[in-house]
Amino acid sequence: MLSDEPPEVGSIHRGRVVSVRPFGVFVELPGRRKQAMIHHSQIDEGVHFGRDDDDESKVKAMEFFCPRGEQVWVKILEVRQEGPGNFKLAASRRAVDQDSGADLDPDNLLAQARGGPGGGGGGGGGRDSDEPPELHSIHRAAVQSVRPFGVFVKLDGYRKYGLVHFSQISDHLSFSRDDPDEVKVTEIGEILSVGDPVWVKVVDLSFDDRGPKIGCSIKHVSQSDGTDLDPANTKYRPRGEGGGGPQWCA
Repeated sequence: MLSDEPPEVGSIHRGRVVSVRPFGVFVELPGRRKQAMIHHSQIDEGVHFGRDDDDESKVKAMEFFCPRGEQVWVKILEVRQEGPGNFKLAASRRAVDQDSGADLDPDNLLAQARGGPGGGGGGGGGRDSDEPPELHSIHRAAVQSVRPFGVFVKLDGYRKYGLVHFSQISDHLSFSRDDPDEVKVTEIGEILSVGDPVWVKVVDLSFDDRGPKIGCSIKHVSQSDGTDLDPANTKYRPRGEGGGGPQWCA
């Protein structure tokens, strides 16, 4: 029987690599139903990527250290709760000796350096910025959750999540007022899954007492190379101005 409970932060496990994505590696933990994600910055000190590196090159570099099916030692850096009974696991390979399983980071400095939630496509090993990104800037991001109104994404290098309203995912995606939430989540999920790497454009910024709210668009960015498909910034209209901008929901 596989456990649905999360492992302890700081615990070390012998896992099996099940998939390699451009942003990191997913490993299966013994006795656990939930897989852990190793961000590329936590694989090995020799793994570094630049903005110009394509996804295929990233995957090949990570497969050198983490071939599919290979057993690897990992340390749990973070357990992030995402609602009742749901959580995500961030792990590190570089924090564990791959021969003996010994903890190479007993003071948990790598976890502290993450500076925020782990998860697919997060930023590098440094601390994420609390400042909002610039309006109309383009970013690499990873899908963090799928909701009836859109998807939340983690922008590389930033702590605050962005929201991609469903109207900004694809021109082929639309809903009526009568569509139930289950239908919306299912249809959005057919296009995007948690952990998927995406290019996003910041199309809306607003502020309240909880900080910045970041509205993003996927459909206005080429998903192959990050090219801005709306360089004149004329295709997006915020809600209240006749557009389909973000609905900020908890």
